[in-house]
Amino acid sequence: YRIDGSYTDSRHPDEVCFTRSIGEDLARRDFTVNAMAWSGERGLVDLYGGREDLERKIIRAVGKPERRFEEDALRILRAFRFSAQLGFSIERGTLLAAGAKREGLSNIAKERICTEFIKLICSPYPTEPLAQMCELGVIGYVLRDYRPSAELITLLPQMQSDDEARLGFLLSDASESEAREILCSLKCSNRQKSGAISVAKSARRQIANARDAARLCSELRENAPFAARASVLLGASEDCATELVGNNRAPRSIAELDIGGEDLISLG
Repeated sequence: YRIDGSYTDSRHPDEVCFTRSIGEDLARRDFTVNAMAWSGERGLVDLYGGREDLERKIIRAVGKPERRFEEDALRILRAFRFSAQLGFSIERGTLLAAGAKREGLSNIAKERICTEFIKLICSPYPTEPLAQMCELGVIGYVLRDYRPSAELITLLPQMQSDDEARLGFLLSDASESEAREILCSLKCSNRQKSGAISVAKSARRQIANARDAARLCSELRENAPFAARASVLLGASEDCATELVGNNRAPRSIAELDIGGEDLISLG
């Protein structure tokens, strides 16, 4: 069992001590649903009402939420991510403390923020957590000055659960340069950046016939189905757009060609 010392960097304890008390160990956990323990001798050890919160579908900080978020500001994003993944509500005191202590996120590595945010937006229930992040000003530590519209936040769960698809859809109201700056600031991979930007640029592109679909597939390749879904959701295309793109058989990469290097050699 462990006891954490003070946190001067809003992320890691300055020192870690060991203890024989399970209660002291559980006291340092982030949320009550993560602060339960089990042993064959004692059974369930639940000192903070985690089982009840689990049954009521509530995310609640252990002890004083302000202190938990001061210790590790990444817990702020974890609260919203758990809410998005599980469909749980964030307890009001925990929610308000997340907003009050949001500045601590400026001390968190962008890679960690990116990982939590992508898990959040690719979850089944991202709408309410994202709206709360916008309302509390937390979103600014992720998307800088950009604010996705209520329409994009509401429709997001209907996009494919893919990082490039949902990042691109969420950024479809941003200019290409703004979207690129946001993705670079989050330290996204090159694949995520190029895929998200291509989806964002084509989110309101009309796909009315097979020729439009073939052109989209040629330009966006594996991201074409994401752009087609976005176009339908945002009203730029009819529902048939996704089927047109899905039925397109034009190769989107070299690997999909029916002819290979040996064939070219044999042809001279």
